[in-house]
Amino acid sequence: MIKIFAIEPEIMADPVNFDLLFRDFGSERGRWIAELPSKWRKKVIMLIYKSPAGTIPPVKRNAMADKIRKYNDRFQSVEVSWDNAKDWLENAIDHHRRNIIDAVISKVAVPEQDSVLGVEECQSDSADCDYSVKLNRRVERKPEELFDAIATATQYCTELHLVDQYFECDGVNKASYVKFLELLFEQQRNRSAPVRDIFFHLKKPDSYDESRVRANYSAILQSILKTGERIILKFWEEHPGGDKIHDRYLYTERVMIDSRYGWGEGSETGHRTTLTLLDRAAAEEIRASYGGNANNSCPFPHVLGADCTIIISSSNN
Repeated sequence: MIKIFAIEPEIMADPVNFDLLFRDFGSERGRWIAELPSKWRKKVIMLIYKSPAGTIPPVKRNAMADKIRKYNDRFQSVEVSWDNAKDWLENAIDHHRRNIIDAVISKVAVPEQDSVLGVEECQSDSADCDYSVKLNRRVERKPEELFDAIATATQYCTELHLVDQYFECDGVNKASYVKFLELLFEQQRNRSAPVRDIFFHLKKPDSYDESRVRANYSAILQSILKTGERIILKFWEEHPGGDKIHDRYLYTERVMIDSRYGWGEGSETGHRTTLTLLDRAAAEEIRASYGGNANNSCPFPHVLGADCTIIISSSNN
């Protein structure tokens, strides 16, 4: 659902290529530009201002540079290592071989390298082209399949939330929800700056007993947590006249993914769900409904009671 592309700096210093490519990037479009090397943006801006006199009008030059500086949602820092003895393309191909990026966009295609796209290939609407992305993805409702579909979105996040009222501590599919959470934590443990808190937003049961709910969820979640990790359960009530708590989401500070049938397995094998990458406006509205990060505010249309946040941590904490 999200792809990361390394783009040769000289490409984006050309106004025609810039206009062709830059509009296609951003979280809601399913593409991020890899900052390869780490000072990629500075390099492109330098090339823009060093372009021969008369090739780029001053107003256009400044507009291009401003977009590169300010549109942070279109970029992702991914560099693992950079070998100064190699040229840009060789380094980018190395990052692709390590599965850090999905493809390389170069001034010209390299026939013997399927991962390297020429700029002209980025105009293709073909689903078979490596430049294409699926904003909607239909997957089997297994933890591994769900995680594989969203893994890039969570690989670089700084906060992580799940919304699904059907994650019940005594539900028949509770094990699949626990496995999905376990896969998310395993991914984070391999990062230099891991997310240690995962927020899970649920609908508050009609009969809510805080101590009983805490004990029941601790019994199924505590074993997957390591020292310093927490699952923060937030139980929401429906605001009179507001939206019903029914939809299922995974969201970070940058990405909002709608899972039509949730993050757990179905009652029978073969059940599938459609994952949809939502646009910025929808993402901001939904995020506001659940109070952003860890605060206990009461945003419309949902209400969070003072006693309705339960923190599950490792038994070693």
